[in-house]
Amino acid sequence: MKQKKPLERLEKYFFFVCGVLIAALLSGAWYWNFLEAEPNWNIPAPPVAPNPNGFDLYVASAQAIVPAKPPVDAVNDPTPVEDPKIYAQKYSLAKKQAWLKKNAAAFQLFQRAIKTPARHPQGDLTNTFPKYGPLRELARVKTIQIRARKMSGDWDGAMQSGIDTIQMGHDIRRGAPLIGYLVAVAVGAIGRGDLYDVPEKMSAAAAKKTRGAWKICSSAA
Repeated sequence: MKQKKPLERLEKYFFFVCGVLIAALLSGAWYWNFLEAEPNWNIPAPPVAPNPNGFDLYVASAQAIVPAKPPVDAVNDPTPVEDPKIYAQKYSLAKKQAWLKKNAAAFQLFQRAIKTPARHPQGDLTNTFPKYGPLRELARVKTIQIRARKMSGDWDGAMQSGIDTIQMGHDIRRGAPLIGYLVAVAVGAIGRGDLYDVPEKMSAAAAKKTRGAWKICSSAA
């Protein structure tokens, strides 16, 4: 019986190259089919917004604010004064308190908002974007409340006002897009701005009560 002639070296090389090419073509065809395949995304539906929504109450509070004319604090004065004597007269505690009293209804809405579950509205930003400015202004209004309480020696109340403002920032960024998140971060920063000298002047009971919240507030971005 005649034995098969062993494959020559060139023939072995030829079959090897053919095998590699066939494997590459099959792999390429599979990969192309993978790229062209219809993606099967499993995107969960966004959570249903609470009803009532604390976000809407914050907006309502902001819209209910009666502007201070003339300004009662440098925070809402387009041209703030620097002279200490004029500053003390123009932004006196009495003027702040009178203006805050005029806005009592708006502050009551704010207190309702912080006790109500909140979530940023979903969908088109066309309706939500115009609300960002008033929400930042509401945070500045709360700064006036903080400063009025500090001037009157109500350090416990000043801290609570600041913490409430920071909570507002956390509430309105829940479920928000990037621009809404940045607005919420700005609101929180405004709320913290006047609080760093407050803890050491608070009563022991209030300091203990707000200790956990202040740690979170002072370290939040």
